[in-house]
Amino acid sequence: HLSVVLHLVLTCRRGIKPSGSSHILLTEEQFDRLWGCQLDSVNFRRISSAVSDFESLSLICFRDRSSLEAKLRGLTPKSNTNRDTSPLNKNYQDLHCTDGHGRGIFENARVLYRLLNGLDSGLSQTLALGSTSWTSSVQVIVFAFSLWLGDERSLADRQASPKILDVAWGEVEIPTLDKVNDLQDIIVADNKGHNNTKFHLFQSEDSGLGRGKTETMSIAALKARLQDYFQPFQSARSQRPAVMLVQNSRQTKDVLKFLGRHSRERSASPRGRSRGRRQSASLPRQYAPMYLVEVLALARLAIRSQDHMPSLLKPAQELGIPDVPAGWCSGNDCCTLLRIFALIVKNPETIDDQKYQKLQTPAEDEGGDNDVLYGNEEEESDYGSE
Repeated sequence: HLSVVLHLVLTCRRGIKPSGSSHILLTEEQFDRLWGCQLDSVNFRRISSAVSDFESLSLICFRDRSSLEAKLRGLTPKSNTNRDTSPLNKNYQDLHCTDGHGRGIFENARVLYRLLNGLDSGLSQTLALGSTSWTSSVQVIVFAFSLWLGDERSLADRQASPKILDVAWGEVEIPTLDKVNDLQDIIVADNKGHNNTKFHLFQSEDSGLGRGKTETMSIAALKARLQDYFQPFQSARSQRPAVMLVQNSRQTKDVLKFLGRHSRERSASPRGRSRGRRQSASLPRQYAPMYLVEVLALARLAIRSQDHMPSLLKPAQELGIPDVPAGWCSGNDCCTLLRIFALIVKNPETIDDQKYQKLQTPAEDEGGDNDVLYGNEEEESDYGSE
């Protein structure tokens, strides 16, 4: 039976639960066609699930018998156990495990790219997404900043009033995700007396991903520039949802707040919107949502690393991305953020099946202090991850 079923590509839904565990989901028709197949020790259990049970739903394709059998073996728990002890899910069984939030964002980002490019016929219906008319107007923004590493003030002061060296932003080309349009890199004149080791000014000719310019202005002028840029997004008439690619979401929220842009981001996964602080039901949303996507978190998942990675150079090299500028420059960081994000979301494989070839050339020494974004390693490690 399986040979007949896999004469054509078998496309299933893949769901990731809040704990992080992954599941192959079959329609009733697929279940009935596969039920009689002999898959050695693999057993099917007819369990129905609702879309709301999962952080993400995406597609997974099997092109031959061996690929399906291998995946099912990885999802088969040991016999006589009341918990999922399968090789692929055994690490997500702790009652307090919430890895599914980040893993769900990873898969949702891949689905977004495929929706924007029309890569899967009937994708929205297959994943029960409802109307996807918003895909014609969605915007993707990239936002980066450099902070003074020598700041020795208290953590609270650094959060409330960060010493910003430069800020950069631009809009990503849709749907290709191959360049940043109108990339702006602003050096903060108020903090020019501070500097970081290996800090390089942005040069537009250094990157094929974006054409931009570097300017120097005061904090006050920078706040006004950002207000002008974000005004269309917060207009009551705006119906364009936006995705903002950032390096570290918590630090980004602090920087935006300091610069006069109060966060209005939404969670990037369906279930995540119900976690954390409850939103008032009495305040209707006046504008389309903006979703913050922490690219460094996606990179750690892609290369299966638990290491603290404060800069983009190491994850880029782990992912096999060449010619990443060393040092701290927000213009260059915007381009690197996009390169990492695009590489991950364009990969046709799901989160557990993506493989990357690490660059063989040794990474350039980034310097000890550059590993600490706020100047104090212990405090930053608590503050810098969500």
